[in-house]
Amino acid sequence: MIVVVGSVNIDLVVQVARLPKPGETLLGSDYALHHGGKGGNQATAAARAGAQVRLVAKAGIDSFADELIDGLASEGIDVHAVQRIARPSGVAFINVLPDGENSIIVAPGANSDLSPDDLEAEWFEGATAVSLQLEVPLETMLAAAKLGKEAGALTVLNLAPAQQLSAEQLADIDVLLVNESEAAIQLGVDEIEPEAAVVQLAELVPMAVLTVGEQGAYWAQGSESGHVGSRTVRATDTTGAGDAFAGAFTAHLSTGVSLEEAVRFGVAAGGIAVTREGAQSSMPELEEIQAALAGRE
Repeated sequence: MIVVVGSVNIDLVVQVARLPKPGETLLGSDYALHHGGKGGNQATAAARAGAQVRLVAKAGIDSFADELIDGLASEGIDVHAVQRIARPSGVAFINVLPDGENSIIVAPGANSDLSPDDLEAEWFEGATAVSLQLEVPLETMLAAAKLGKEAGALTVLNLAPAQQLSAEQLADIDVLLVNESEAAIQLGVDEIEPEAAVVQLAELVPMAVLTVGEQGAYWAQGSESGHVGSRTVRATDTTGAGDAFAGAFTAHLSTGVSLEEAVRFGVAAGGIAVTREGAQSSMPELEEIQAALAGRE
């Protein structure tokens, strides 16, 4: 069982030729509505990658929440720990450029109200891994990491949205998962060299993974480190690609494989996700990841 503690959002996505300048209005495509939020995305990715998943989150009492929770339940995710309150559900406003890159503004809504007091120790019992992100309050993530460690689970923190954490705050984290900008913020620098940065990050936690988009990912554990390349694909929409990696990676790592093997699995999942539109809708199934790893279309 993987326990995911994080956000659930509705994504409102529009295709644009470029981003507007201050004070400028641009016309975009018809908008598309997708299920998102880092918690929901990573829970879906892990479930489709073959894991049993429980999601701990907060949503509103609006129609967006109905759609989000029903969608997660349809993936086989245990949603009994998704609480509902009288506040708007989280919404992400996403602009997607022609090359698939995106810019995102998140209105967190009910996600901001998920507190340490909302967490039940029994939700973490029997967990092999706990997946965490920072679209919910930091103190809630820290409390969830502690409960995960007490339950004997592997704790994985995706440092997004990025903020610099102290050694004390990382004390219950087993795996730190970052992209290049997140790594730079955690290390307190303007630019990084990925191969060196991932080794530095692994001095803070037992295992570190640094994703580098179409170049794959770097990993480090103790005195060992390495790089996993990705196959060439035509990107349609990069929304959720990092979450596809994180969810699939955590699902595979929780089975007892090596860090490098789990990274390879995550890279394959992320490479599939960027060829599809949307966040949760782009998450690949286990058979697709296995086919990608085997070099089959």
